[in-house]
Amino acid sequence: MLRRLLEIGPFLHTASTSLEFFLALLLFVVVFTVIYVVGQMINGLSALLLDRLLVKKLLKYPFDLYQRRAATPPDVADDRTLFRNLVLESSYLIYCLNLIPIVFLELIATLFATRGELFSAWVRTHEAIAAVVLLVLFYIHFGVPTFRKPSRYPESDHRAVTHYQEFAHYHIVFLAVVCFIEFSLIVTLGWIGAVLVLPALNIAIGLWERAMRRQEEYRSPYARRFFFYLRLSFTNAIYFAAKLAGYGDIPSSAIISDARATAGPACGDKDFFWMTYLAVQNHGGAASQTAYHFLAAYGMVRNLCNATAMVLVAAFAAFWVRWPAEHGAAVVIWCVGLCFLMYALFARYLYLYASYFSKYVLRVAAHVYRGTRRLTSPDES
Repeated sequence: MLRRLLEIGPFLHTASTSLEFFLALLLFVVVFTVIYVVGQMINGLSALLLDRLLVKKLLKYPFDLYQRRAATPPDVADDRTLFRNLVLESSYLIYCLNLIPIVFLELIATLFATRGELFSAWVRTHEAIAAVVLLVLFYIHFGVPTFRKPSRYPESDHRAVTHYQEFAHYHIVFLAVVCFIEFSLIVTLGWIGAVLVLPALNIAIGLWERAMRRQEEYRSPYARRFFFYLRLSFTNAIYFAAKLAGYGDIPSSAIISDARATAGPACGDKDFFWMTYLAVQNHGGAASQTAYHFLAAYGMVRNLCNATAMVLVAAFAAFWVRWPAEHGAAVVIWCVGLCFLMYALFARYLYLYASYFSKYVLRVAAHVYRGTRRLTSPDES
């Protein structure tokens, strides 16, 4: 019996080692699959939220800017004015996308107030600072009454100036009413109850404009100017990041025309980018590798921006379930730092996407067209 056990022992040891190796391999495959699936989800969400929503709806795609630049004489509007006018064509509800980082911070403040006693005590002992913060939130959510900005867009109708002045006065009255409501909420519900009303009002205004678009009254000059004034006075953080990144700095009309000629006369507006990019891939030579590098770089930063937002949401949910009472300051630094990191990555994404990738593709396509034209017309000076 002992001899048989001695003979079976090595076999059992080998079998146990093989089973551990198999389980480790299976765990590696499962973890790798989960990471791959999560990565694909982040990539898909990033393309949906940033490319298809923020860029397409608010900032407009770079190649749309190029086509508008080619169709607009430089003496009519410079690059900065052209870009600003295109952004102002968006709806108020799209403008509310600017509030995403601010709403995150407001939710974090709600979390601190409900889970952290130190934060609530700090607000009660520093009400003056809290009031200043609330005024800053007023500016971010509703802007400030302006008489100067509408003057940048002169209209032939002599009543336009009167309308815009009237809207500015309405804006002052609206802010006064909101201040009264906020003061009442502070007395009854506290500071956090007052803060959460601000994004709700923005969304209500956006839905109101969306409903008005379906009616004939929206096409009247008065209604059109009213909602234009609302967008004009809005605090546009996304547009500010785009200006910092040089998103609206457009190449010359000559380069745009040459790139359009590379795409062919039958190329439509929606196919301009793809036909230009195909020309770079097929005829760009070594330049196609550089274009792909810029494409991979801006895609990576875009995914990092979205992943930071997902980490912020996960942290918010975790702190809501279990509040680290002894590390309140660390939680504040962590959440606020993630918000600023998300905004910085978004600005970096716009920089790589517009100032590097899109402009490089356009210029390579123009270079390909000029090289082809020199080959077909060697006597051209």
